[in-house]
Amino acid sequence: MKKLAIGAAILCLGFALDRNASAFVIDSFATAVDEVVSVNGVPGSTANAEFTPSAGAILGGVRAIDVIKLAGSAGALRTCAASVYAGDNYLGYSDAVSQQGQMWITWDGGDGDALHTVVDYEGLGVVDMEQDGDTYFTIRVNALSGVTGPLSLTLWDYTTGVSEMESISISGSGDYLFSFNDYTVVDINNIGAIQLTWAPSSVGTTASFEWFGTGDVPEPGTLALMGALLGLGALGRRLRTRLFAKEATVAA
Repeated sequence: MKKLAIGAAILCLGFALDRNASAFVIDSFATAVDEVVSVNGVPGSTANAEFTPSAGAILGGVRAIDVIKLAGSAGALRTCAASVYAGDNYLGYSDAVSQQGQMWITWDGGDGDALHTVVDYEGLGVVDMEQDGDTYFTIRVNALSGVTGPLSLTLWDYTTGVSEMESISISGSGDYLFSFNDYTVVDINNIGAIQLTWAPSSVGTTASFEWFGTGDVPEPGTLALMGALLGLGALGRRLRTRLFAKEATVAA
């Protein structure tokens, strides 16, 4: 399994520009109503919900969010939580002090499952990931507090139901890429369901994820220009900090 992780400020700027040319969005993480999934029980506790946002772009019209607590203890403030707040346009994830969890987001058209360990591999219909001539999946990560660990992207083949997962190591803020070429088992032109999994490797982490979609590698001349604009890219970056200003809980 190949792994590719690109997180420098030069690429943050460059791929933000490149996104504008790509019309294929999997999830813009927009919503008109706050979406929160939170666990505050003992390790092994889970919570989940399916949401149908009325704002933004989302493949299949539904995002399913699942959270599991892996380490820590029970208590009202000992939460592992994922959220999409109205107007923020990002997916937030946070583990309280001394707590460690994991989240996964599933795009399969909304199958009503209580926990998305099994997905509807035909839920999206047939999606051709190369329909716009793109060559990779891209997602922006804002590491707000001690974030390291694997980010995994699983695809399901619409025809065979076979799944394939690729993982990249998150080591800070940046735009991270999953190359289409790394998926050799599923047909990238025949995808029926998608799942993104975040598993922070330490306790008490906070991160946000922005704009999940596809893109194409910029031309060499564009990369050279981005190198010259490295400083501007760093100055232009604004991290979000209001991840969990509001508290709402979906019971496990």
